[in-house]
Order: sequence, then C-alpha cells, then structure tokens
Amino acid sequence: MDIIQSQVIQAGIKFVLGLLTPVGAFIKAAMAIIDVVKFFIQRAAQIMELVKAFTDSIKAIAGGNVGAVAKSIENALGRAVPVLIGFLASLLGIGGLADKVLGVIRKIRQRIENAIVKFWNFIKGRAGKLLSKVGVGNKDKKGKAKKEKETRTQEEMKHDLHKGISEGTKLLKEESLDKKEIQKRLDVLEETYDLKELKIVTTKIDKEGKETSHIEGEVNPKEKGVDVTRDLDNKELKYSIQKIAFVKNEEYDIDKGEYPESARKQMQNFIGSIPKELINLKDNTLRKKMIRGIRKIWDIEKGAIYSPFVREYQKALGEMKKEIAGEYILTLETGGSLLGDAAIYGTKTRNEKISKAKEEHKTQQTKDLKRYIENFMIGKENDKEVNITIVETMVSGSSANNILNNSLSPIINKYPNANFKLLLMQETIGMDYKEKEKEVKSNEIVLNELAKANKVQVHFFKTTYTLGEDVAVQTEYNHKEPVILFNGSDDALVAYKINPTGDTTTRDIVIALGNGKFNGKLKGVL
Repeated sequence: MDIIQSQVIQAGIKFVLGLLTPVGAFIKAAMAIIDVVKFFIQRAAQIMELVKAFTDSIKAIAGGNVGAVAKSIENALGRAVPVLIGFLASLLGIGGLADKVLGVIRKIRQRIENAIVKFWNFIKGRAGKLLSKVGVGNKDKKGKAKKEKETRTQEEMKHDLHKGISEGTKLLKEESLDKKEIQKRLDVLEETYDLKELKIVTTKIDKEGKETSHIEGEVNPKEKGVDVTRDLDNKELKYSIQKIAFVKNEEYDIDKGEYPESARKQMQNFIGSIPKELINLKDNTLRKKMIRGIRKIWDIEKGAIYSPFVREYQKALGEMKKEIAGEYILTLETGGSLLGDAAIYGTKTRNEKISKAKEEHKTQQTKDLKRYIENFMIGKENDKEVNITIVETMVSGSSANNILNNSLSPIINKYPNANFKLLLMQETIGMDYKEKEKEVKSNEIVLNELAKANKVQVHFFKTTYTLGEDVAVQTEYNHKEPVILFNGSDDALVAYKINPTGDTTTRDIVIALGNGKFNGKLKGVL
C-alpha cells in the first residue's frame, strides 16, 4: 500500500507542475490525448471483457441464480478495477499500478465476497421486479421462470390443479398452522404442480371469531376448494374494567359504573343465603329463588357472578382440559358450546357445535349429534380406533342422559372401533348432585353392557356454579353487555364490571374469565 501511495503522489505532483506554464499545459494536454487513444487500443480486450461481465451479471440476476450473481459481480468488479485504475494511471504516467492495486484486492478477496453476498440478499427481492419492468429476464409477474411452452394436456393441468387444491385444503384444516405459514406451503405446492396461482380466499368472518376460507388455484382452468371454518389468527381480547359504585336508586348511571342500592342489596342477600344452600343439598328453594334470580330475574346486573364460584369453576375446567385429546370435541349449542370453547381456549383443538332448533331442541340436538357421528365415521370403519369426545354442561342430568340414550345407544354397536368420552361440567348448587350422577352412570353401564365392551366413559367435573350457564347474554355470540363480579359481606361489598370493547363480546369475556385471564386484576374480588 505504501508503494502505491508514493507512486500516485509523485505522479500527481509531476502532473500539477507540468501545468504551471502555458507550454507545459499544452504539451500535457497533447500527451493526455495520445495516452487515452493508446489506452483504448491497448485495453480493448479488457474493456470488452468488462462489458461481458456486467451483461452476465444482469442475466444471472434475471435467472435468480444467487451463486452465479455473486461470481459475475466479482468478475465484473475484478475486470473493472484494473481498467479504471489503468486509465487513470495512464493519465498520470504510472506504469503497472493496476496490477499492484489488483494484488491488494486479491488479498482482501474474502471481505469482498462477504460484501457481495450481503448486497445480493438486500437487492434479491427487488431486482426481479425492477428488471421485469425494463424488460430484462424471463420471469412472470410472481418472479417464477416462464415456461417456453406448456407441454401438459388440458386434463393433466386439471389433475395437477386439483391435487394442489386438495393438499392446500388439508393445510387449511390444520389448526396448528397460521395463515402466513399455510401460504408459504401453498407457494411450494404452486411450484410442485406448476400452477399460476394457489392462494387462500376468505369469504366470511363472524362475530364468534371464526373465519370461513377456501383455497383457489389457477393454471389454465381455475378451481375453488371447499369452505373451511377456523378460528381467526391471534384474536385479541379487548375490554375495560370499572369498579362499581352503589348510589341512590334514582341517581345511578351505569355507563359511569354507578349501580342502584337495590342491586347491592340483591348481591348481599345472595351471599348471605349461600351457606345454608351448600349444607342442605336437597333443598333447592334457594336455587330456584337466587340462581334463577341471577340468571333470569335480576335486571341490570343479570348474570352477575359471585367470585368464589369462579375459582372453583377454573379448577374444574382445568381438570376437564386434561381429558381432552385429539383434533376436535363435539358440543351442543349454546351452554355446551360455551363450555367447549372455554375448555379448548388457547389450544388448536376444534369445537364442532351442534346447533339448537327453536323448538324441541333437546331431542333434535341429540338426533343431530347422532347424524354427525355417523357422517364423521364414513371412511373410518376400518380404522383401528376412533376416539370421540363430547363436552356438555350438567344440572339436572337430562341433557347427559339424552346424549347417552338418543345419540350413542343407537350406534354403539354400529362402529366397533369407536370409543366415546362424555365430559360433564356438573353444577352442584341446589341439586342432589350425587343422585343425578348415579342416574347418568347407570345409563353409561347399560351402554357398555350393550356393547359388551368399555366403549363409553363418563367423567364428572363438579363446580358450585357453571359460568354462563343459562344466561343468554353470556352464551350467545353477539352481545356486548358487561360481566359483573362481586364478593364481600353485609359490611363491605366489592363489585367490578368488565366491559367488552372492539370486536370482543360478552361471551369472550366469560370464556377468558374461566381461564384465569382476569385473576389478580379485580382487587378484593378475584
């Protein structure tokens, strides 16, 4: 490097001194013209190689060949350096300077290669689009190499398109994959089956936080896959919390968190009556009066929840979660489906819901559940084992018994490879729950005797109060009413309301509440 510096400085000084007189300047100008002409004659071959090197670089970029791009750029720079330095050196009258500079560059070659790789990674995504705009390269609008000629028949293209759609639909049904990851895999399928396009198309998003999508593809014909309903990716829980103040009955303003004194009295009466109710399990007077009051009769605080019940429910729900395995559960709308959504909260398990008819829904739903199972088992008759999990709430036990007698009994011997697990969240307050449990267990025994095998398992998860049970604004999907929680005594009652905001619903709040998302956020209550 010192040799190069000294030669350049010395030549520069000589060049400047030669310009100090008019005659010297004229002679220098004449010599410069001669040197430039000599340079282009002597370096003609190098200059052509330089042009070819840059042309090769452009072709490599257009073809997406990373290795060739790096090599072409290196060659171009390698040829450009001696040509440019040689040109400047010829003006200064320095001989062999280009070779000296090139020797230094060769010594730091690895650094140059690393810089080229970083540079290529930066422009890689942009180069194809830029070059296609100016007409360079043989790429389509998605950056894929264009086929010079389609060699497949129309039937072969249809077959490839159908395969891509089918495999893409399987990916869409995979709840463990988000849409971004699915699209990445669709891009691979698009290349595999040589399609013009393969993408996710969303057609519906409902208030429950579900979206309906399908796969669409194109090669020459177009095809649309079947609709798939799945949870929205990363649905955010949005809410605000207000501490409730109790004021005179005629002066309250719910929007400000003010409730009438009459609401406080109702909550206190409820708390004062609980000990007697829990001791005398067969006396359901309080149940009819107070639980029905909370769920049906109370007005502005309808569905209010006594917070110690929440902790008990959370524990029971945690135990239920341990029994859920597999890709899906079956539930009955609306209370069972709310429980099911709470049970699979934060997991990739699907909740397949049996809708409720306006009339005779108890018998209708269990028959629909039977039909669902029969449709599900089509094509699975020869599988070694099929496990089906049903989640439901239980108060009197009528729904659980209907599932066993009307849904499972008619098909228990139709599918020898099917096993059934019935998970029941059993509400105990005001019920002789032990007697109700015996009734359900007896039907379980009858079914297993009928099947001559242990094909049905019933599990009970006991809680004093089931969140959302029989409270329409908490089980349905489109309500925005606040959820009220209270605790305390006659002397000190503390209450809060959780207000759903944005696209969050009352139902979403109840599900999150059961999963402990508000624990520690309601001082003195939860």
